Amino acid sequence: MAYTATCTFLAVFLLLIETGYGIRCYQCNSTSNEYPFQCNEFLTSDMDLQPESCDDVYGAKYCVKHIGRFEGKQQ
Repeated sequence: MAYTATCTFLAVFLLLIETGYGIRCYQCNSTSNEYPFQCNEFLTSDMDLQPESCDDVYGAKYCVKHIGRFEGKQQ
């Protein structure tokens, strides 16, 4: 009896496991001449920007929006 319950529990547990993924962030550069308006203040549904993997950033745990000034222009 205990063996059947253990096997059933294990089978249900294995069915509920999902594959883990790293974080994916929207990455863009507002100084791009090819897509100048892709990095707006808000991401709207008409943008074709897709989230990209942040696996190349060691220890990344969350995405950060960064804006600043470079050569007198806001980025």
